[in-house]
Amino acid sequence: MSQHFYVTIQGIPLNFNLQFPFHASAGGADYYVLHGNVALAEGSGLYAEVSVHMSQVVQEHLNGVDEAATGQATINSIRKTVDTKDMEFLKSTKKQPVHLSSRMFSIVQNKFTFHSAQDAAIAEYLKQKAYWTHKLFSGSAVVADPIDTVYLGVTAEKLMEVARQLANQGVIRVEGDRMSPENLNGAEIEGRTQDALKALQAKHEYERTVAHT
Repeated sequence: MSQHFYVTIQGIPLNFNLQFPFHASAGGADYYVLHGNVALAEGSGLYAEVSVHMSQVVQEHLNGVDEAATGQATINSIRKTVDTKDMEFLKSTKKQPVHLSSRMFSIVQNKFTFHSAQDAAIAEYLKQKAYWTHKLFSGSAVVADPIDTVYLGVTAEKLMEVARQLANQGVIRVEGDRMSPENLNGAEIEGRTQDALKALQAKHEYERTVAHT
């Protein structure tokens, strides 16, 4: 079981427990499957059991099925599925699908595209990451994690640039390639997280209402 912690671009902190490697679909379909658990880390105890489906096209690009080859794309595809509100956090063993497919991978550009974050969104992301990492693990966070650069669609240099701007404002502290909160408003940070979770939940409640009418 591979364990990771990341936040989404909307500020939702997630604990990942993923069962690498991918394996061929038992049903004979031309895709690969990985199971795992993605849990909210803000204290609610809610989680989603996931079944990640990696298409043949993506597998051929990644050239492997183990964590070294697929870990980055798997974590980011799960985060993107949360961003689009297509994952619901419950207390249920029902597996929810995550599609690691050409919708996230451009054959023409030969790269994954999840977001194209601008400076304001990058700054909010870094504040959320610094805050939740410190709160949950009492430690500092890596500023330019390679998984984050692909997820946000930015360079490591851009992440460091925005982090230094926040440090100059006294919001976070940057030491080398790591950051920690300095004068972050915890209530504001957690409020944004709750707003994102309420919006996600509202979508699923609406869909259930429509399905029963």
